[in-house]
This record gives sequence, structure tokens and C-alpha cells, in this order.
Amino acid sequence: MILKFKELIYCTFNSHNEVLMRILGLRMKRKKVGNKVKTAKNFIDLIASKSYMSGDAYKMKFKNGSIINTRDMLYNELRKIEKN
Repeated sequence: MILKFKELIYCTFNSHNEVLMRILGLRMKRKKVGNKVKTAKNFIDLIASKSYMSGDAYKMKFKNGSIINTRDMLYNELRKIEKN
């Protein structure tokens, strides 16, 4: 990705185990949405933006203190890729 992740502090993960659980959760969501994911935008909206269980948006916090929704970051990165 174009974004410099070295500035990232966390992605709402509190522990290694939570990261593993999120990975499994993303896989589960991917299975559930099946053929609905045909584009990067579908992936962002249906899988990578919020918790399937709680509906809470995934967030990212950076060293400068800013917090953004993962959805916004992914769409910004996608726009950069689509420009090229």
C-alpha cells in the first residue's frame, strides 16, 4: 500500500490473540458474503470496514494522535491506486 504504516500505532487490536481472532473473523465474513465481493470497493464495504458481530467501525490510530476509520483509509488508498 501507499500509506506509510510505520506511523501506525494500532488497528484496534489489543493483543496477538486478538489479531488472530480478527483474521479468523475476516475469513468468516469472506465466506458469508461469498460472491458479493467482486471489487475492491465491495471488499472494503462488506469485509474490511466494520465488525460483523458488533457493527463497530474498525479504526486506526497514528503516532500523531489522529484516529481514522479503516474504511476511509482504504478508500483513500484505493483512489491513489486508481489514479495511476
